[in-house]
Order: sequence, then structure tokens, then C-alpha cells
Amino acid sequence: MRRTDPRWIRSRVRLREAALRMAARAPIDRVSMGAIAAEAAVSRSTAYLHAASARELLEDALRTELDAFRERRLRRVPPRDLAAARDAAARDVIAHVERHADVYRVGLRGGSGLSSLLRSHFADSMQMILREHDIAPDIAPDAPP
Repeated sequence: MRRTDPRWIRSRVRLREAALRMAARAPIDRVSMGAIAAEAAVSRSTAYLHAASARELLEDALRTELDAFRERRLRRVPPRDLAAARDAAARDVIAHVERHADVYRVGLRGGSGLSSLLRSHFADSMQMILREHDIAPDIAPDAPP
């Protein structure tokens, strides 16, 4: 099934939503793909077509939302508007964390990798700003700090 197929998209949305609901109640590493599939009302085999683990589904759901903020707020921003765009993007991330407060509360306590997800989002955002605004166009994406 293609990723543009409406059935694939609906399953993906349901699986992401189920992962978010379940991660708000328990550390994601304690949640099985079978449980997420049941919560999403899809088969286990369908769930595994979308991700190899519950953690992967959760991170995909959160990353997709965070990446959308970055694209909407920071991509192709005129230099004179960069500070305002940066501040708006930061507010978006804070709203995201507040909206998923239970997920982050449980996940950050349980060592689920969510702090790493947020660090990665901020690092990627800063690299994009530096490159796009010719502040450091040769910055290497994987360069150590």
C-alpha cells in the first residue's frame, strides 16, 4: 500500500494518536505494538507496516508536529523577521509540550528518549537557520558542538 493511499494515511493517524494516548498513561517502552494496534483499531500487521516499535510511533507523532512548526515558522524567513520567527517557533514548541504534557511527563521520567527528541529538534532548527541565513552556510549537520 502506498503512503499516499487514504487507508494508509488513516491508519497512520490512528496509530500516532493511539501511541500518544498510551504514552500519556505509561512509559512507551512498556507499551506493545499489539496494544497500540488494538487502541487504534487496526491489525498488528498494519501497525508493523508503519513502525517497528511503539517508541518509533510515538517519536514519529511528536517529530511530525515539531517539524511542521519549524517549516511553518523558520523556513525562508527574511533576516529582518528572524527574531520574531524564532520566538514564534519557540512558543509553538512550548504549546506542543503543554498539549502533550502527560506524554512528556511520563516519557521524560521514564527515559524514553523524549529529551533527545527535543534536543535534536532544536539542533536541527538552529542548523537550518544558520545555513539559510548564511550565518554559517558550511555547518556540518553532524558536527560535534
